[in-house]
Amino acid sequence: MYYLQFLLSNLGRKKARTILTVLSIMIAFLLFGEIAGEDRLVSINKISLIQPLPEAYLPKVQALDGVDKATSANWFGGYYQDPKNQFPQFPIIAEDYFEIYGKKIALVL
Repeated sequence: MYYLQFLLSNLGRKKARTILTVLSIMIAFLLFGEIAGEDRLVSINKISLIQPLPEAYLPKVQALDGVDKATSANWFGGYYQDPKNQFPQFPIIAEDYFEIYGKKIALVL
């Protein structure tokens, strides 16, 4: 109980910081809600984001009732000219991916 009292007293100490923090969290959730479609479901491996689901799952997911379109994406690390310039890359099936997300995305090949 002491921690809750301590937390509340410190939140009131710098009101501008508290208000800006709450606003930034609200904006982050708002932007995430705008980007994520309510009619889309993303499935990932329970071990890690970089571990792909088996390819055999794709036709099984496409065969489920209520599924209009399904595609896969994979993650792997890459670098540009020097191993210190690392960035993630997501190879996709472009036609299916664009159809699901409804807009063209610039791809670096």
